[in-house]
Amino acid sequence: MRKNIKDFRKYAVGIVIGAVLMYSGQAFGETISNIGKKVTGELTVELNGNDIGTGVVISNKTYLPVRDIANAFKAGIEVKEGGVSLTTEVPTGPDISDKIASLDDQIRSVTGLRDNAIKKRDRMEAGLSEPYKPLVNAQQLLDSFTDTTVPAYQKQKEKVAELQKIVDDAKQELSDLEAKIIEYDKQITDLEAQKAQLQSK
Repeated sequence: MRKNIKDFRKYAVGIVIGAVLMYSGQAFGETISNIGKKVTGELTVELNGNDIGTGVVISNKTYLPVRDIANAFKAGIEVKEGGVSLTTEVPTGPDISDKIASLDDQIRSVTGLRDNAIKKRDRMEAGLSEPYKPLVNAQQLLDSFTDTTVPAYQKQKEKVAELQKIVDDAKQELSDLEAKIIEYDKQITDLEAQKAQLQSK
């Protein structure tokens, strides 16, 4: 995002300098005929509230200080025979092919995450499709107690609770995986839509 703002600022500066150059080019042609004419006024030239030089008024036309303006915009300046040449940095940004390549990389990355999540989900579903034998055996042993007041019964009851928690945690993880897979699918769809939009340009 910052890069985009930077490029936009460069572009905006380019527009301003371009306008100055157009005006200066026209004014330069008239400067020769203005030699010897009286300066009827001066004005302060500001950039973002800061003084950058002084312009003059000749024959009701304003002439701006080219060198000061060039310095303010960090433009190169070269005095040539018959005129002045200013050069500015041309804003550059990633072309469409680079953006598409970046989207392809993102699509491959998210697709890989989704595929891994699907494989793990399938393994967990297979494991949870049948009763968890350690839990079944522990529950059967707990049910075999006739005296629920003995310490062995309480110990076995705690073991059943621990095994049940393992099963519950696995089911929760499976649910989380399902949610992740849905989110990955949404991301892939969005990235592919962005790619299609770029390809249509």
